[in-house]
Amino acid sequence: MDRSPGEDRRRTFALKFVDSVRTSLSPNRLFDLMADPHGCLTWHAHPNGTVVSSVDAPRGLALAGTEVRVRGQIGKFPLTTRTVVTRADRSVCFETASEVTFDHPRLPTVFTTERYLIEPDGGGSIVRYETEMSRDWSKGTPLYRLMCKITDRFFAPSQTQRCFRDLIASAERHAASYTN
Repeated sequence: MDRSPGEDRRRTFALKFVDSVRTSLSPNRLFDLMADPHGCLTWHAHPNGTVVSSVDAPRGLALAGTEVRVRGQIGKFPLTTRTVVTRADRSVCFETASEVTFDHPRLPTVFTTERYLIEPDGGGSIVRYETEMSRDWSKGTPLYRLMCKITDRFFAPSQTQRCFRDLIASAERHAASYTN
C-alpha cells in the first residue's frame, strides 16, 4: 500500500498472532482454495456480523502482484478492503497485505499482513498462519481507541484463532462437497 513517509507515525501496532492446524487437504488443493479471491463470496467462513457483498478481482488464482478489492460490512459499518498478494508459492506459501477502510469518518484504517505457510503432512497439510495488524489513528475517537486496546488485548487473539480455524474447516467442507 502506498504511504507517505510521515504516515507510519500515526499507525499503532495492534496484534501479532501465530497458529497452526492440520488439515486433510493436500498442499496443492489448500493453496488453490486460498488463492481463489472469489472464494470469499462462495465458501469462506466469516465472523457473525461480517458480510461480503462484492469481490473485484481477476478470475483464476490470485498470484503475486494481484490486487483484490472487496466491499462488505462489519456490523453496521460498510468498508472497502484492498488486498495485494505479496507472495504466492504454490503448495508452500500464500501471503497478502491488506488495507481496510471504513466508510465511517471516525473509524481508523486497518492494515494487515497474513501469511499461510503450508507443509505436506501425510495425505494432508499443516498450515501455519501468521498475521499482524495495525491501525492508522489519523481518524478515530479516543473512546474508540480505548475500546480497541481492550478488545485487542483480551479478545482479538481468540477471535483471530477462531477465524483462521473456521476458514480451514470451511475449505475442507468446500473441497469435500466437490469430491463426493
